Amino acid sequence: MDQTNGQLDMIFIILANNNAETYGMVKKRCSIDFGIPSQCFLAKNMNNAKGLMSICTKMVIQMNAKQGGEPWGIKTPLKNIMVRYDVHHAGPGGGGMSIGAMTATFNETLGRCYSTVARLSSREEVATAVGAMFEKCLNAYFNKNNRLPERIMMYRDGVGEGQLNAVFNQELEGFQNRIKATYQHQGVKPPKLTYIVVNKRISTRFFEVAGRNLNNPRPGFIVDDVVTRPERFDFFLVSQTARQGCVSPTYYNVLHDESDLGPDKIQRYTFKLCHLYYNWTGLLLFLDRAKTHTSWRYSWELL
Repeated sequence: MDQTNGQLDMIFIILANNNAETYGMVKKRCSIDFGIPSQCFLAKNMNNAKGLMSICTKMVIQMNAKQGGEPWGIKTPLKNIMVRYDVHHAGPGGGGMSIGAMTATFNETLGRCYSTVARLSSREEVATAVGAMFEKCLNAYFNKNNRLPERIMMYRDGVGEGQLNAVFNQELEGFQNRIKATYQHQGVKPPKLTYIVVNKRISTRFFEVAGRNLNNPRPGFIVDDVVTRPERFDFFLVSQTARQGCVSPTYYNVLHDESDLGPDKIQRYTFKLCHLYYNWTGLLLFLDRAKTHTSWRYSWELL
């Protein structure tokens, strides 16, 4: 393997079982040591005659995406870049390390991404490294499109209610300063920035009344009045279905907005992003790192 010299496009591995430690070792070896995309397949699935075609179809979709393909995308008239940022804090035994991860789209249908990670100070949530990480994303966008984006849609995950002021005064300011410097260097007009904080760990639930029954709202259900805060530009979005129990909405708080799009278009745009996870063909909870299947969780998978 050490002599491949970039001759392999992908490594296909058949695993005897779904042991997490084995899977992690295989992925580390392929991704970090060899720098080659990999695809794992459980040996027991070869005996699953009824579900084999479905399994192989999903696997090929993943392989296509790992090779830079775009199995599907969304239509948007905006010449924009969509950015997602999250922070992971190591648990006990992890040495107190914190890692920030960022992904950014670089094509019009938002199906292809550039990704980067950075080591942060221990338990650092409001990251000073955001500006430097985003500069890499802008450079990747410019290299692909020979221009800088006209709009930037930033979705920031993992921010608690008590950290909003720090994010607004420190992280957002650093983000804006890096954007300003990059665009001035290129001699172009600064972009329109929208900075949205995403919160999934909420206890709020919504229901639709159907006669005497209470049902889960359908995907795309929006609440932006009455239970939201009048001093904020915020909304709740139900973006997925729940086969059992109550469906969980996601709370979006727009900290900064220069887009001139208005609430309806920002909400519609956010809902569209919930279709862009290639490990699942259905609608999913946007940015949810806690679920097995999520919509835009690629930055979490970098961690």
